[in-house]
Amino acid sequence: MTEKEKMLAGQQYSAIDQQLLEELMVVKDIIHKYNALAPSDSASKLAMLKDLLGHIGDDCFIGPNVSIYTACHSTDPEERNSRKEWAEPVTIGNNVWIGGSVTILPGVKVGNNVTIGAGSVVTKKIPDNAAAINARHFITYYSGDSVNCSVLVATEKK
Repeated sequence: MTEKEKMLAGQQYSAIDQQLLEELMVVKDIIHKYNALAPSDSASKLAMLKDLLGHIGDDCFIGPNVSIYTACHSTDPEERNSRKEWAEPVTIGNNVWIGGSVTILPGVKVGNNVTIGAGSVVTKKIPDNAAAINARHFITYYSGDSVNCSVLVATEKK
């Protein structure tokens, strides 16, 4: 089994595998081209994002400086220095708005009709029809009208 096959299967793989490093360089080149596109070239931008990110639902808005991570590393220094890692996919549903400077961590599933507020760090699944504003603090569920919201968790741990 190649290191890429291991990665795609969610198994531990070598992050310094030559094939993976070459593919990473190709992706970095694509990102460079993406960043050079004219703001008005939304069709090209969307096509490039879907190619790069895999599953993104329809009618999604992704703000600037959004980071979506899939690679996981050991917290043990010896293991981490071996350059072994594993990947957990991120899935983004339909009709999602991801505000600027949001960070989405490995393994997160973002449901349909979700808004993620600017600067949020998303560490867990966000269900359908939710607004996550600074997701480590609270998630608000709504039924299509912003007046009738219910707050799941509204307190910050100190």
